[in-house]
Amino acid sequence: MDTYGNTVGSREGLSNQQEEILVGKILGDGCLEKNGLHVRLKIEQTDKQKEYVTWLYKSFVPFVGRSPKAIFHSGRDQKMTKRWRFATLSLPIFDRYKLLFYRDGRKIIPSNILSFLTTPLTLAVWYMDDGYLRTDKSGAYLCTSSFTLTEHQQLQSVLIKNYGIQNIFCIACNTNFL
Repeated sequence: MDTYGNTVGSREGLSNQQEEILVGKILGDGCLEKNGLHVRLKIEQTDKQKEYVTWLYKSFVPFVGRSPKAIFHSGRDQKMTKRWRFATLSLPIFDRYKLLFYRDGRKIIPSNILSFLTTPLTLAVWYMDDGYLRTDKSGAYLCTSSFTLTEHQQLQSVLIKNYGIQNIFCIACNTNFL
């Protein structure tokens, strides 16, 4: 058990670094889900990303009840794969992010994303979750197919403004932002 005790809701707020990681996870593969009265963050990654899961766990350890555990999952091809999973406790500090980043059970890009997607750490976590290098190594992809055209445009604008990333092409909306 962690040093904060076991009373749900007794944790302090998130540090700046924890918030940066959380936003990157939400934009990527992280899942916020209502569990009882409050929301928790659920993290699950492939066995290849075990070290990444361990780092995420250590980043959120004040808010986690149990360490990551291995699970086995059968995919569409019926092949068993090993994955690593953990979840935070359900706490009021995560409720705000669920309200911001989810509508009608769907992950969304909030209108104030410019104020959340600001640091290299947030972008790095998002890339670790949903990014990959182009085969010609001249650029990278971020998988954003679940977002709307307007949300893609918001993300593209933020990447240009906050990170100076130029020549962004959105495959899902067939739009090039130079």
